[in-house]
Amino acid sequence: MQENTEKIWNSLFSSKTAPTLEDYQKVNLSVNNSERNKMKFVEKVDEIAGSSKKNSALKAGIGYCIAGRYKDAIESLEKAGDSGIKNYCIAKSYLGVGRKAEAVDHFQKAVDEIDNPTVAELERIKVLIDGSDYRSAENALKNLSKVLKGKNAKYHCVYGNLYDAQGEFDKAAREYEKALDIDPAHEQTLLSFAYMLDLHGNPAQAIKLYKRIAESNPISVNVLLNMAVIYEDNGEYENAANCVDLILKYYPNHEQARMYKKDIESSRNMLYDEEQEQRKSTRSRILEKPISEYELSVRSRNCLKKMDINTIGDLLRISEQELLSYKNFGETSLTEIRAILESEGLRLGQFNEDGTENTSQKAETEKKKADNELLSKPVSELELSVRARRAIDRLSLQTFGEVVDKTEEELLNCKNFGVTSLTEIKEKLAKYNLTLKQSEE
Repeated sequence: MQENTEKIWNSLFSSKTAPTLEDYQKVNLSVNNSERNKMKFVEKVDEIAGSSKKNSALKAGIGYCIAGRYKDAIESLEKAGDSGIKNYCIAKSYLGVGRKAEAVDHFQKAVDEIDNPTVAELERIKVLIDGSDYRSAENALKNLSKVLKGKNAKYHCVYGNLYDAQGEFDKAAREYEKALDIDPAHEQTLLSFAYMLDLHGNPAQAIKLYKRIAESNPISVNVLLNMAVIYEDNGEYENAANCVDLILKYYPNHEQARMYKKDIESSRNMLYDEEQEQRKSTRSRILEKPISEYELSVRSRNCLKKMDINTIGDLLRISEQELLSYKNFGETSLTEIRAILESEGLRLGQFNEDGTENTSQKAETEKKKADNELLSKPVSELELSVRARRAIDRLSLQTFGEVVDKTEEELLNCKNFGVTSLTEIKEKLAKYNLTLKQSEE
């Protein structure tokens, strides 16, 4: 651990006075730049938590909040005396465990007590936006406009978040641009703006913004994961893998990154699988082609009809000897049949020789017989990758049944839903003998 890091941490651990919001922000940046730092930091916080010294409950609570151990943070901070930084950190911790109402209340208390009240107020407004209380959020932002408008990047970022949440993307973009005019490196604005662009069909511009964050914060986990998703969707698997590898370099046990690394490798293999699927699809169309579409003599056509041979696939299941054994079927008819099959790269009795009978139709029939219990299973049981889960979430699909009720075309017509996601979902469904709905031609 570098000396500079120890000095930063000492502003929290060794100070005789209560920590400030500035102390919190500096320590937070230092702790969360590597898993090793975080583990060392938590060890020190655990020591503080067991101490009876003045402000130990407050310091431990702030430390646990920074480390993401929100339940421990709440427990420690509830024992601490009232202060602006205590209310700020307990609000962040309540937010971390999903208790938004308590978070709003404590951010409000922090506004009245903390050394930088606008930071706490903007955090409170963000929670209001997340809870869809847009009117209260907008009123609060208007109250801050005289002081912050045109001067504070976070103010315009939060205004952008408000418009983004309401689907007013042009207005959101303008607010994000105002924030970046004030502070071109404002990370939260770059992240919010990039994510909005990514979700709404402009991944190239999103990547540019993510790269701007990476210039100043090269190991931002959210940024690297989002970049990896875009790269993978574009088929740039090497770039996607590099992003995930960088996360794992500093956070070797990061579960989401480890899972996504496997997804990327699977996607590389899917390219080959997609080509195979296309070949199988073409082959299936040939095998299902009616013999009536080919030019045959009347005798040959009548013989095949009496033998109940109606498609090209049927011919691949019968041998030359079996055809010749049929009454009135001679060498001339056999030569006709051979010529037809050779034009398609096939031969009589092929299924019997190499065992390549097309079982996809049988499998498809079996898949369609899946019972209601299977179709009611939640989509989470498909264990989709990050990329595919995001696509399914955008479509608001909750169950297996809702997924299989979609055609490939319906899925691909949705923004940011690519062939890679489609192939993965088809493979996952196949494990349950399910398929997507067939298009009506």
